Amino acid sequence: MLLSEKTIDLLDEGRIDELVKGSEFTRQKFLKGGGALVVGFSFVGSALAGSAKGASARVAAGPPDAAKIDSWVAIHADNTATIAIGKIDITGAPTGLLQIAAEELDLTIQQVKLAPWSTDISPNQGFTAGSNSISSGGPQVRQAAAEARAVLLSLASKALGVPVSKLRVRAGVVSNVDNESQSIAYGQLLGDKAFSAPNTGKAPLKPVTEYRLVGKPVKRKDTEAKVRGTHPYVHQLRLPGMLHGRIVRPKGQGPYAVPDKVLSIDESSIKNIKGVKVYRKGDFIGVVSANEQDAIQAATQLKVRWSESKTMPGNGNLWKHFRETKNGERYARNAGSIDKGLAGAAKTEAQSYSISYQAHASFGPSCGVADVRPGKVDVWGASQSMYGSRTLVANLLGVPADTVTFHFAEGSGCYGKNLQDDAALGAALLSQLAGKPVRVQLMRDQEHGWDFYGPATLTDIRGAVDDKGKIVAYDYVSYQQGWLSLEASSFHAGTAANLGNFGGADLENAGNQYKIANHRVLGRSVPNDSQLPKVAYLRAPAAPQALFGSEQMIDELAVAAGIDSVAFRKQNIENYRWLGVLEEAARLAGRETRVSGS
Repeated sequence: MLLSEKTIDLLDEGRIDELVKGSEFTRQKFLKGGGALVVGFSFVGSALAGSAKGASARVAAGPPDAAKIDSWVAIHADNTATIAIGKIDITGAPTGLLQIAAEELDLTIQQVKLAPWSTDISPNQGFTAGSNSISSGGPQVRQAAAEARAVLLSLASKALGVPVSKLRVRAGVVSNVDNESQSIAYGQLLGDKAFSAPNTGKAPLKPVTEYRLVGKPVKRKDTEAKVRGTHPYVHQLRLPGMLHGRIVRPKGQGPYAVPDKVLSIDESSIKNIKGVKVYRKGDFIGVVSANEQDAIQAATQLKVRWSESKTMPGNGNLWKHFRETKNGERYARNAGSIDKGLAGAAKTEAQSYSISYQAHASFGPSCGVADVRPGKVDVWGASQSMYGSRTLVANLLGVPADTVTFHFAEGSGCYGKNLQDDAALGAALLSQLAGKPVRVQLMRDQEHGWDFYGPATLTDIRGAVDDKGKIVAYDYVSYQQGWLSLEASSFHAGTAANLGNFGGADLENAGNQYKIANHRVLGRSVPNDSQLPKVAYLRAPAAPQALFGSEQMIDELAVAAGIDSVAFRKQNIENYRWLGVLEEAARLAGRETRVSGS
């Protein structure tokens, strides 16, 4: 069924009610004609329970071969398409990736949906982080969709007896430009069959001037369900015969990489709670029960004696500890001569800035579900790296990675790394020990006490300007731990070793946007095992900490130069992107020019 331009525009914009009120067709007629008004994927059901059909069925251990179109695109008989991506949903980027795929395929946004995320189905597009899902994942999706379109046009050419150059596509219907009654839908060409064709990387992309969908606002697929409270999260997943688990740990972590040793467990302390079992591997302890409240009570009530942990320096001595701890040094930039720049400057400034540890403190608890069986392991969690988490699970359980399927399912959100992987690992280990599916949800004291805190940072900065307000020296020295730490479940189970990560300096946000001849950025890495808590990235790794100090120093220099702080930045910025952001922010704020410090 051919659709009008107006109809296609309404579909792209998600204005379904307005569409149905029109005179072109009824909702029933549209559904009968092959358009998909209701799209999306609910994981609370067969797909996540391992009995999915078609595109979501396990064929072989992933990652799927990115050099095959079928790893990215599936065309269905109802003239819709399923798109498989490896970038998971943190900020809504998958909707943008669907737009990109629909654009290249000449489908409406209503005709495309996402395949469920799992290591058996999803191409490995790497770690989802850094706000780069569109910039890094988009080109891959675009090329795969373009390859799929080229194959479909070739099939249509043969079916219609018309050269490809004489074909056009609208909403998945291929027609002869000279005779639009001569047409065929994608679903008729390939419906639910494999492309069986390579993703060559050579198929021509649609010219930007012909875009109809990319660049337009479209509704996220998940917004309505989240507003109504019906969107499924990993916390809601239930498997047949599933037990509820809780992890038992000390109330709060000690110094990173110092083992919390179990000295004794008194199981008689929970003998009044029927049906609860205690499991242990190394220093990992967990309890399981068919009843979640019983598992919670048992985890709280179980008497465990732990070894005494070493003390940490405390907030009052933290910066002294940072300066005095032997650390490694690494220059992110060392241009010109700081000493010469300072010596010839009209004004100089020096200051130290500090930011303490910051918890991710997600509103909801971290949760994971696992079903460990001989030769097959399924784990569900909100990981930012499905393939990375698959490796962690395999190492923890001592099984081959190709026997593990990690399914992404949304959990409690956070900017950076909270304890989602830890919950999934705990569920996997307890499932292996109990021989049944297990769901683990962390408690609030564990979320706060065992968090991967945003790294505390101490920064010493010296800056200088000449008599015209030009920055002539900028010396930035940062003390910081490495960003990555071990998952507590793996560490306590004895399957992971200390990560000796290097805490460097963030060059991008340490004066890099300014044109400075004498510019030094030095990272002094504070060892993760120097009696400090574990840390990880918390939104744009090290950027908030770097900007907190660096931009305050820029303000100090503007005051010293007697120049408006925005004007001072504009005359020293050499990066046009930063300049554009600065000018637009000042415009939107309605900011008036004034001399800083006056």
